[in-house]
Amino acid sequence: MPWRKLVCNNGGMPNWTFILTEEESIEHLFFKCTFAESIWMKLLQWMGINRQAMKWSQEVVWAYNNAKGRSANAEIYRMALAGCVYYVWQERNHRIFRAKQRQAGIMIKQIIQMICERGYMMSRLRRRLEDLNFYP
Repeated sequence: MPWRKLVCNNGGMPNWTFILTEEESIEHLFFKCTFAESIWMKLLQWMGINRQAMKWSQEVVWAYNNAKGRSANAEIYRMALAGCVYYVWQERNHRIFRAKQRQAGIMIKQIIQMICERGYMMSRLRRRLEDLNFYP
């Protein structure tokens, strides 16, 4: 599968990657939903990627072509994608099963904080994350 490396070679939290294997509802939730799209757009902005959010299938193709390898930018992109998907899925479940909602800005900060916490442990990512040390 072309998305295997996106899922398997991800430096994010281990529990973030499980949602990347579920294809049945990904196209619907990621990133057609305006809430999810707004989060992903801010994360793209944070990473310095100047483009619009795309449909899930297009994001996977973009990632496959532009975010492969061990460069800091590629690894941070994969972490951000996995983190975004995980937190949006978690938010979906909180809204459905707990009747609770979080603001997009809070979720964006949480995702960036988690990426920084994990990334600072990897010396090859630390410098790039220091350059990105702001919240969009």
